[in-house]
Amino acid sequence: MNSITGDFNRIHVMSGGAPKEVFALLAPKFEQQTGNKVKFTYAVITELREQLGTGATADVLVLPTPVLDSLAKDGKVRADSRATFGTVGISAVVKEGAPRPDISSKEKFRAAMSLCRVVR
Repeated sequence: MNSITGDFNRIHVMSGGAPKEVFALLAPKFEQQTGNKVKFTYAVITELREQLGTGATADVLVLPTPVLDSLAKDGKVRADSRATFGTVGISAVVKEGAPRPDISSKEKFRAAMSLCRVVR
Protein backbone atom coordinates (compact mmCIF):
# COMPACT_ATOMS: atom_id res chain seq x y z
CA MET A 1 0.00 0.00 0.00
CA ASN A 2 1.30 3.45 -0.86
CA SER A 3 2.12 5.26 2.35
CA ILE A 4 1.13 8.63 0.92
CA THR A 5 -2.19 7.96 -0.77
CA GLY A 6 -3.31 4.73 0.86
CA ASP A 7 -3.72 3.44 -2.71
CA PHE A 8 -2.77 -0.20 -3.20
CA ASN A 9 -2.14 0.36 -6.92
CA ARG A 10 0.08 3.44 -6.77
CA ILE A 11 3.84 3.37 -6.28
CA HIS A 12 5.55 6.59 -5.20
CA VAL A 13 9.12 7.01 -6.48
CA MET A 14 11.41 9.81 -5.29
CA SER A 15 14.44 10.41 -7.46
CA GLY A 16 16.99 12.90 -8.60
CA GLY A 17 16.58 14.01 -12.19
CA ALA A 18 19.22 11.82 -13.86
CA PRO A 19 16.97 8.79 -14.57
CA LYS A 20 13.91 10.86 -15.50
CA GLU A 21 14.05 10.12 -19.26
CA VAL A 22 14.50 6.39 -18.68
CA PHE A 23 11.59 6.30 -16.23
CA ALA A 24 9.43 8.18 -18.74
CA LEU A 25 10.03 5.33 -21.19
CA LEU A 26 9.71 2.46 -18.73
CA ALA A 27 6.85 3.57 -16.47
CA PRO A 28 4.02 3.31 -19.04
CA LYS A 29 5.03 -0.25 -19.92
CA PHE A 30 5.29 -1.18 -16.22
CA GLU A 31 1.87 0.36 -15.55
CA GLN A 32 0.33 -1.49 -18.47
CA GLN A 33 1.83 -4.84 -17.47
CA THR A 34 1.11 -4.63 -13.74
CA GLY A 35 -1.93 -2.39 -13.40
CA ASN A 36 0.02 -0.30 -10.89
CA LYS A 37 0.38 3.44 -11.39
CA VAL A 38 3.67 5.19 -10.68
CA LYS A 39 3.89 8.68 -9.22
CA PHE A 40 7.31 10.32 -9.52
CA THR A 41 8.74 13.09 -7.38
CA TYR A 42 11.89 14.54 -8.95
CA ALA A 43 14.11 17.02 -7.13
CA VAL A 44 17.75 17.76 -6.50
CA ILE A 45 19.31 15.30 -4.09
CA THR A 46 19.72 17.80 -1.24
CA GLU A 47 16.01 18.66 -1.43
CA LEU A 48 14.99 15.00 -1.43
CA ARG A 49 17.26 14.32 1.55
CA GLU A 50 15.67 17.26 3.36
CA GLN A 51 12.13 16.04 2.59
CA LEU A 52 12.94 12.53 3.79
CA GLY A 53 14.57 13.94 6.90
CA THR A 54 11.38 15.78 7.80
CA GLY A 55 9.09 12.80 7.35
CA ALA A 56 8.33 12.50 3.62
CA THR A 57 7.93 8.91 2.49
CA ALA A 58 8.16 6.98 -0.74
CA ASP A 59 7.85 3.39 -1.82
CA VAL A 60 11.03 3.57 -3.90
CA LEU A 61 14.03 5.88 -3.60
CA VAL A 62 16.45 6.29 -6.50
CA LEU A 63 19.41 8.07 -4.97
CA PRO A 64 23.21 7.87 -4.96
CA THR A 65 24.69 5.19 -2.73
CA PRO A 66 26.24 7.63 -0.23
CA VAL A 67 22.85 9.30 0.28
CA LEU A 68 21.14 5.95 0.84
CA ASP A 69 23.92 4.96 3.27
CA SER A 70 23.36 8.19 5.22
CA LEU A 71 19.58 7.67 5.28
CA ALA A 72 20.06 4.09 6.48
CA LYS A 73 22.43 5.28 9.22
CA ASP A 74 19.77 7.78 10.32
CA GLY A 75 17.13 5.03 10.36
CA LYS A 76 15.12 6.57 7.48
CA VAL A 77 15.47 3.57 5.15
CA ARG A 78 16.21 -0.13 5.56
CA ALA A 79 19.83 -0.83 4.68
CA ASP A 80 19.02 -4.40 3.57
CA SER A 81 16.51 -3.30 0.95
CA ARG A 82 18.92 -1.56 -1.43
CA ALA A 83 19.69 -2.78 -4.94
CA THR A 84 21.94 -1.15 -7.52
CA PHE A 85 20.40 -0.98 -10.96
CA GLY A 86 22.43 1.63 -12.79
CA THR A 87 25.19 4.14 -12.80
CA VAL A 88 25.42 7.73 -13.93
CA GLY A 89 28.42 8.75 -15.98
CA ILE A 90 29.79 12.22 -16.33
CA SER A 91 31.98 13.31 -19.21
CA ALA A 92 34.16 16.34 -19.66
CA VAL A 93 35.46 17.64 -22.95
CA VAL A 94 38.29 20.01 -23.66
CA LYS A 95 38.47 22.35 -26.61
CA GLU A 96 40.70 21.03 -29.37
CA GLY A 97 44.27 22.18 -28.83
CA ALA A 98 43.71 23.07 -25.17
CA PRO A 99 45.82 21.26 -22.57
CA ARG A 100 44.18 18.40 -20.70
CA PRO A 101 43.35 19.43 -17.15
CA ASP A 102 44.61 17.35 -14.24
CA ILE A 103 41.50 15.81 -12.67
CA SER A 104 43.27 13.03 -10.78
CA SER A 105 41.96 14.10 -7.38
CA LYS A 106 38.92 15.89 -6.00
CA GLU A 107 40.99 19.01 -5.27
CA LYS A 108 42.59 19.06 -8.73
CA PHE A 109 39.20 18.50 -10.37
CA ARG A 110 37.71 21.45 -8.46
CA ALA A 111 40.67 23.63 -9.38
CA ALA A 112 40.30 22.68 -13.06
CA MET A 113 36.56 23.34 -13.00
CA SER A 114 37.08 26.76 -11.44
CA LEU A 115 38.93 27.73 -14.63
CA CYS A 116 36.09 26.60 -16.92
CA ARG A 117 33.18 28.47 -18.31
CA VAL A 118 29.75 26.97 -18.92
CA VAL A 119 28.68 26.74 -22.53
CA ARG A 120 24.95 26.53 -23.14
